[in-house]
Amino acid sequence: MIVRPAPLSSFAPNTAPDGMNSNPKPYPSMKDSGVKWIGCVPEHWNVQRIRTVARILSGATPRSDVPSYWDGDITWITPEDLGAITSPYIHTSARKITYDGFQSCGTRFAPKSSIAISTRAPIGHIGILTSPACVNQGCRLLVSSVHSTFLYFVLKAARLEIRSHGSGTTFTELSRRKLADFCMPVPPAAEQSHIGLILDHVVRRIQRYIYLKERLVALLEEHKRAIIHQAVTGQIDVRTGSPYVAYRPSHIGFLREVPAHWDVQRLKQIATVNPGWSRNTDALAPDDRVTFLPMERVGSDGSIDTREVLTASAVGYGFTTFRRGDILVAKITPCFENGKGADLQSMPTRFGFGSTEFHVLRARSPVTRRFLYHVTTASDFRDRGANSMIGAAGQQRVPSTFIANYPVFLPPLPEQVKIVSFLDRFNGGIDRAIASASRQLTLAQELSVRLIADAVTGKIDLRHEVLSSSAMPALRSVEAINAVD
Repeated sequence: MIVRPAPLSSFAPNTAPDGMNSNPKPYPSMKDSGVKWIGCVPEHWNVQRIRTVARILSGATPRSDVPSYWDGDITWITPEDLGAITSPYIHTSARKITYDGFQSCGTRFAPKSSIAISTRAPIGHIGILTSPACVNQGCRLLVSSVHSTFLYFVLKAARLEIRSHGSGTTFTELSRRKLADFCMPVPPAAEQSHIGLILDHVVRRIQRYIYLKERLVALLEEHKRAIIHQAVTGQIDVRTGSPYVAYRPSHIGFLREVPAHWDVQRLKQIATVNPGWSRNTDALAPDDRVTFLPMERVGSDGSIDTREVLTASAVGYGFTTFRRGDILVAKITPCFENGKGADLQSMPTRFGFGSTEFHVLRARSPVTRRFLYHVTTASDFRDRGANSMIGAAGQQRVPSTFIANYPVFLPPLPEQVKIVSFLDRFNGGIDRAIASASRQLTLAQELSVRLIADAVTGKIDLRHEVLSSSAMPALRSVEAINAVD
């Protein structure tokens, strides 16, 4: 079932999105559209099938074994091209074809301001052409009498509904007939233009905010891992915030020196890697309670979601096994690079089962459990582990040999405790900042979705919204794209 986002008013009842002059009100008079995904629309709006407002052009691909068909100057758009754009507009394509290639395959040209939409692998990527172009068989072109920016946002708001109309066994595809019969709201032409321009400006502002928040989160994560690396390799003395007084050669390629009183050992010398079950100490009765941890319940900040506690008999076989106090490290891309892993000291049951995509580490003297966990979150551990991955693209994994042979720099136990205390305090502050930025990021993404849905289905009245003069250069460029050749 497709659920339309909640009204914009439920997101911010007393404020307008950045770039708008007021809190938009509902239209004074509404009517039932007769279409579930649209709901009610303003009394003076129409609801029409796409085929009544647009010509639908299909695409095709020239033969790949004919060199003269390729590397020309004709833009030839694929679903991958549409999936890569970060704005409503598509300016070019990764591959281009020649005029002979165009003539050979039956693809069709569409003028600028037409809409390209992917109809397979996957359905629903959208872009507005900024110059004439054609597409491959995974896309279609809409040459529409509806204002292109308005149509773009309609299709964006309806993406999930459009995808639900796809069919197929090998891959899901949206047929030409289903696309042609898809119903959309159609306000008067001047209103289409105004809604499109308002949304283009405001959504750009929201997307800029989202980008900055994403960048902030990335920088905080990077800073966190860098500080951890400096602390667990002795580049700084956390007690003073300065380097140690004396160093000696480490004989490790990636780090030249180590504090003179620290030791260097391979991880396998201070921890058991992937210990598995021991029949003598890990025996479980069928009704014993165990924690179940799939990958999605382990965070990049070391958090674990332990809500799923099962009986041992309910879990079955084929999972990674671990104990309370073990360290988890995700082995598969991109989870490893994203920092997924955890110290399981807080696990509510003595034993646990989880994803087979985890490595398990069990610390032993002379390393403390918590110090070892911080080693596995350091930037060097993650970067070098990513470079050691093996396997097919998209399914690459960090091998256990990398984990076992990773060099760990070991301070005396009392110093490990001080480093852990410092890092736990430091990470707590960084994690709170990341969580705050992530919440703001999520809210901004929700606002963008809700604003678009409410505007193009007539739930809010934007007719009286006026943008500031600073927005006019951007709007003139949008109008130029939408101009008829």
